[in-house]
Amino acid sequence: MQKYLYSVVVFLGLALLTTRCSDWTVSPFGIAYPLIFIGSSNGNVYALNANTGEEEWSFPTGQPMNSSPFFADGVLYIVNQVGTIYALDASTGTQKWAFATGTVDTYGNRYSSPVVAGGLLYVGSTDTKLYAINVTTGKKKWEFPTGGEIKSSPALYDGKVYVGSYDQTFYAINAKTGDEVWRKKTGGTIWSSPAVNSELGIIYVGSADKKVYAFDTGTGQERWTFPTGQAVDSSPVVASNGLVYVASRDRKVYALSAIGGQKRGEYSANNAFFSSPTVANGLLYIGNDDERVYALNAANLAEKKWEFTVGWFVSSSPVIANGFLYIGSWDKNFYALDPVTSKVKWKFSNVQLNGNPNAQVDGAPIVVLDGKVIGIYPSISGAVN
Repeated sequence: MQKYLYSVVVFLGLALLTTRCSDWTVSPFGIAYPLIFIGSSNGNVYALNANTGEEEWSFPTGQPMNSSPFFADGVLYIVNQVGTIYALDASTGTQKWAFATGTVDTYGNRYSSPVVAGGLLYVGSTDTKLYAINVTTGKKKWEFPTGGEIKSSPALYDGKVYVGSYDQTFYAINAKTGDEVWRKKTGGTIWSSPAVNSELGIIYVGSADKKVYAFDTGTGQERWTFPTGQAVDSSPVVASNGLVYVASRDRKVYALSAIGGQKRGEYSANNAFFSSPTVANGLLYIGNDDERVYALNAANLAEKKWEFTVGWFVSSSPVIANGFLYIGSWDKNFYALDPVTSKVKWKFSNVQLNGNPNAQVDGAPIVVLDGKVIGIYPSISGAVN
């Protein structure tokens, strides 16, 4: 059984962490420090020194970006608001190819993030289709139509692509052929990106019908549902402690049993959650529209370790890598924080350029060292696959 989940050991301060990331073998960039890549609503892709925040290069796509970039084999992939996929040389920012999907709303393809495996790039579009693109040629291999916009990021597991649609349906699709394997209807649109538990063979996803769903990855059989107080647009994350975490517009983040969906804990913030959680070193990290980033005890979410206040909404999702917590905000800044104390190590403020006074970073960044992705990622990012 081929799986697209890998393990890597990374250090966070003095703590040893185990996580999943993309394990691609490439030539090193010839630099001794990691790079972090982000997309911004000002239309630019940025490559930064992950230690200092200094800009290495930028690439203008001409349209805002709210999705998360993906890295594989020395190439950075990003999708902008009008649904154009760019493949860039990650060391220089030089364009290798571009592919235009369709778009049907004023917000465009803003949130579905790409993932690459087996020579194909998978991404959803607001033209209602899931695409598979040949990463060498930039040509379409197949497309799969749904009945609504796709703002969910696809997840890969066991030869299948899983994705939710605004047609209120969750799909499992053959990754090679694009043929449907199974589908399950929910009671609302699906913006949430799915998360796979490979040990249990369960995939989790939220829906606007105020529920979290757990489906069997092979058959689509519903294992359990968990009701929340509002739409679940945030994406679940699977932890090694037997819990799955998910946040909701009801201002709460929940800890649920991965097997049965029973609630093990919750934490209430001051506004809706659109940010997706990341779990590392016994802590859950997440942003909130109350202009804060939170670090909570992951055991039951009852203890708040710290909170960090920014200048506007935090719908971006945190990444833990290189001894830092990286996260963006609508306040025009991208932050590198100490994950233990929340102290600001550096911040990048050039996301307000190009004449756009409200530029923000909504997606999760991706960190690369020696040609490999490092770190712990939320489920909205293809780096968890």
